[in-house]
Amino acid sequence: MEILADFSRRLMEDWLPAYCNDPKRNYSTDGFKQDSIKVSAQDARDFMRAIDTKIVTDVGGGRFSMPQSKAVEVIFWEGSKATTPRPITLWLEPVITIAAMARLHLDYGWPIDCLGMQSEKWSFDFISFKPHDLQNEHIAGEVKKSSKEIDDLLANLQKSCADCDLDFSTASPARINAHKKWLGLRRCRAPLFWALGPDGDSRLFEVTYTSEDEIRLNRTSDNQLYFTAEIQATHAVLETTSKANNIALPSIVEEKLPSFVSSVINNRASNVLTGISGADRFYFREPIPEIADAARYLDAAVSAHLQGHSKLAEDLIRLADNSAIREWTESIFGKRSPYVQYRATSDAPQEISKENRVKERMPTTSEKNQLLLRDGYHCRFCGMPVIRREVREFIKKIYPEALPWGKQNIEQHAAFQAMWVQYDHILPHARGGNNDLDNMVITCAACNYGRMQYTLDEVGLVDPRTREPIRTTWDGLERINN
Repeated sequence: MEILADFSRRLMEDWLPAYCNDPKRNYSTDGFKQDSIKVSAQDARDFMRAIDTKIVTDVGGGRFSMPQSKAVEVIFWEGSKATTPRPITLWLEPVITIAAMARLHLDYGWPIDCLGMQSEKWSFDFISFKPHDLQNEHIAGEVKKSSKEIDDLLANLQKSCADCDLDFSTASPARINAHKKWLGLRRCRAPLFWALGPDGDSRLFEVTYTSEDEIRLNRTSDNQLYFTAEIQATHAVLETTSKANNIALPSIVEEKLPSFVSSVINNRASNVLTGISGADRFYFREPIPEIADAARYLDAAVSAHLQGHSKLAEDLIRLADNSAIREWTESIFGKRSPYVQYRATSDAPQEISKENRVKERMPTTSEKNQLLLRDGYHCRFCGMPVIRREVREFIKKIYPEALPWGKQNIEQHAAFQAMWVQYDHILPHARGGNNDLDNMVITCAACNYGRMQYTLDEVGLVDPRTREPIRTTWDGLERINN
C-alpha cells in the first residue's frame, strides 16, 4: 500500500498540476476524479521507476516520450467541455505502457534508445527495436486496461489471422482495433507480439509469417523479452545460484532503485528547493541507469566469487562492461565536453608554477583512508559508487579476461573506469591547493577529469562540502580482499 500511496501523492502534487496548468489547457485540478486511480501496486511501482530513472522523458504538460516514440503519451483523459470544472480521469493504458518501458529497460536489459511508445500509424502502444535495425520493430506491444479486454483482443486478432478480409462498415470497434494490429504486424513483421494488461497480466507471442497475408501467433515464455540471450542466460543462472547461496541480485532482477540513484534524485530535488540557478550544478551530468546496473553486477560478482562461483562472477564482471557507460564517461572528459562549460571569474586564483606548488601531489595512504571513511564510497559530486584502484587490480589478477585495463580508454573496462576512485582537490593543486582533508573529496573519474584544473566557480559546480556525503551499503567491493 505504501507504493500506491506514493503514486497517488505524486499524481496529485506533480503530474496532475503539470497537466492542468499547461497553457493549452488551464484546467482546474478540482475536476479530477479520485476514483479513477485504479492502478495496481506493480504498475504504480514500474511507472515511477520509468519516471525516476528518466527512462521516459517528461516533455511538459503531463506528456511523456521516448527516443523511438512516434507520439507523446498522456496519462489523463478529459471529459466534456460543457462541465465545469472539466472532468479529468487517470488513463490507465498509458500508465501501464510507461510501466512496460521500465520493465523492458530495467528488467530485460533493453537500451533506452531502442524503445518507444506509439508506433507508426498508431498500430501499437509501444515498440522496441534492435540497435542495428531501427526501422523494423522487434517487439510490438498492445496495452489493455483489463484482462477481459486482452482476451477479446487476442480472440479478434486470431480471427484476422484466420480470415484477413474484414468489412469495416459492419465490424465492431473491438474487431476493427484487433484487425489494425494484424495489419500492423503484417507491415512491420515483428517477431514478438506482447499483449499487456494490468497488474503484470502478460501474454507474449512469437509471430510467424508464412506468406504475405498469413500470420500465426504462438504463445511463448516472457524469457523471450530479454534483450540478449547472454542477459537471459546470466540471470537464469544468477537467480538459481543466488537463492541457494544468498548472493545479492543486480537491479535487472531487483525491485528497488539503487540507493545511490535515490540519493541523486533527492539532491536534484533540493536543487529546486534551495533556488540554485541553472549555472550552478551539483554535477556535470547525471549518472545513467546503466551505471547502477553495473554496480549491482559487480557487487553480485564479488558475492559469487567469495562463495566459490567463479564462472558466474566472471560473467557478471563482463556484463558490467557496458559501452553506454563508456560513452557517458567520455562525454564528460576533456575540454570539448558539452557538459563542462568554463566561465571566467574575477576572483579565481591564478595557476602557479610547478616549483611553487605543494610538493606532495596526492594525499598519503593514511589520508586516503580517512577520506574514504569520511565520504564513503560515493562521488561527492554525482553520487555514483566508486572503487579503489587497488581493488580493481586485485580483481583483475583473478579475472584478467573479464576485466581489461589497457593504456587507452577504449581498452579499459567501462564500469571500473567510470567508478575509479579519485582524490580530488577542491582548490586545484595547480592553483595552490594542498592535501589537507578539508580541501579533499572523494570523486569518480568523470567528475575529477571533467573539472581538470578549474575551480568550482569556473565550471559552475556547487561545493560538495555543503551537503552530507551519501551513505549506502555499497562498500567499494572492498570485502573481496578482506
